Amino acid sequence: MWGLAIPEFPRALAWLAPQGRRVAVLSSEGTLAAIDTVAGDGLWRTAAHQGASALAVSPDGRIVATGGEDGMLRLWNAEDGTAIAEVRARGWVERIAWTPDSRRVACSAGRCVWLCSATGEIERVLDGHLSTIASLAWRADGAQLAVAHYGGVTLWEPELEAPRRMLERKGSILDVAWHPKGRWLAAGCQDQAVQLWNLRAAKHLYMSGYMTKLSCVAWDRDGRYLATAGGPGATVWDFAGAGPEGSRPLSLHGHENLVTALAWRPTGTAIAVGDADGRTQLWRINGKAADRRARLECGGGVAALVWSPDGEMLVVASEDGNIDGFIVRRQG
Repeated sequence: MWGLAIPEFPRALAWLAPQGRRVAVLSSEGTLAAIDTVAGDGLWRTAAHQGASALAVSPDGRIVATGGEDGMLRLWNAEDGTAIAEVRARGWVERIAWTPDSRRVACSAGRCVWLCSATGEIERVLDGHLSTIASLAWRADGAQLAVAHYGGVTLWEPELEAPRRMLERKGSILDVAWHPKGRWLAAGCQDQAVQLWNLRAAKHLYMSGYMTKLSCVAWDRDGRYLATAGGPGATVWDFAGAGPEGSRPLSLHGHENLVTALAWRPTGTAIAVGDADGRTQLWRINGKAADRRARLECGGGVAALVWSPDGEMLVVASEDGNIDGFIVRRQG
């Protein structure tokens, strides 16, 4: 539908409003900007950090949170990009995660997590983790925060002084994602495998055999499918019925280079898969079958993907600074 270029590497994308048509982009150099996705024009931009690393928009679409190499968590008004508050952490702010109710934001720097209010007040600091934190994820009800690091995943509840639980596993956990109903916790691992914990049934699964480390795991909106990326392609596990144990996953082929981004469509069971060659493929998952619906070529390697809340637009950010918006028909 449109394309524009920015002079810097796009670090992350995030949709700005639940029913809106604006997307936020954060560059590696620290520029935060908003794009009108109807016209493909810039709306506002601001110098957020000296070197940026993390971006997250509150679920209500009102506040943009950014983190940088300058050790700062900053909160911005999503409407016009004006500053709201800032929090100084101890080190490079690498991960940010909002609670589903938009009342609290967590950010990590080194081995610590800062829990802050939506107005920037520090509520508490969670420390004592075994290594630098690689990923943060709130459960859908906001009652628990999963903190991934070397040696496993630590589960915190904001009101408790000590962790609720430690899920110990050897090696480094790179990415973590809660099942939409809180039933499972999925983790991508350095050792070319995915870890799965069924926290209700006290069951653990370990699926290996990937070509590379797993830095991306993502559930579809209903929690039936888990997509993982570890090599030149994506793998989708079906959690219907008895679950994935002992079953064969779907393999989404057609990529010659490493998959760098995954994004499930908010409506239906379509998924976008982007790779280091700049190719994005759209797949529709239907039980034990996967149909490729489209292939998009965007030039540079795919740095980030984001769907509009209504699932009608896909925005692709490439390493060469190009941002492209695509209309996706509903039957796709």
